[in-house]
Amino acid sequence: MYFDIFDNLLCAERVDAMLIIFCLLFLIAIIVFIVGLIRPCLIMRWGPEEKKTRKRMAIIGSITIIFFFACVIVSVPPMTDEQKVALQQKQQQEKEQKALADAQKKAQENQATAQKAEQEKQVSAQKVYDDQAVYDKWVPKEIERLSKKTLGSNFISVTVNDNLGDLNSDGKIVLIHFDTAGRKIFNINAEDIFKDLYSRGLPIDEITLFGEAELVDVYGKTSKRIVAKCTMPKSTASKIS
Repeated sequence: MYFDIFDNLLCAERVDAMLIIFCLLFLIAIIVFIVGLIRPCLIMRWGPEEKKTRKRMAIIGSITIIFFFACVIVSVPPMTDEQKVALQQKQQQEKEQKALADAQKKAQENQATAQKAEQEKQVSAQKVYDDQAVYDKWVPKEIERLSKKTLGSNFISVTVNDNLGDLNSDGKIVLIHFDTAGRKIFNINAEDIFKDLYSRGLPIDEITLFGEAELVDVYGKTSKRIVAKCTMPKSTASKIS
């Protein structure tokens, strides 16, 4: 109701003098009401002092404000058909602008949500990549540690390569060299190293062991050469209990 009054005033081509007077009186009544609540004696200059109270001022002031407000409502000139059409057009325009603003805000929120989801996806992918990189560095070190632990002082070296023969596999090809004093000792060490490495769940597709020993040729010259070799793929190791 209050908005209709103000819309009428804004759309009116002229404002009646009576409406202006009532509007001024309404504003004055509000000011007088406020002042009277602070200092009743400044406004209520008649009657005995004991009746000049804030309660009495509140009652009189409220009635006065309501009266002048009613006069303002009655004095507002009715809107013409042109003004009603203009007001409807204005309201429709404001409604369309609000709908457009809401749609833009929603689109921005959706875009921000999509960007956040993409960033979280990238962060997650980067973490997986970093974790995989750390794991790939750890695997050769772990294989070397286990080989040294199993073979002890007989350990010479270990080489860990990617399985280039199977591009779909992440497993490794492990080549281990160690000292051996004979076939019996080689077989014992081979059994231990196969069992230890394959039981750890490491990404190993195949292990090849090279047993080395010092040999003396006919000229009495010594050299270290491979005297035994044994290969066991993961497919075979998984069948052994």
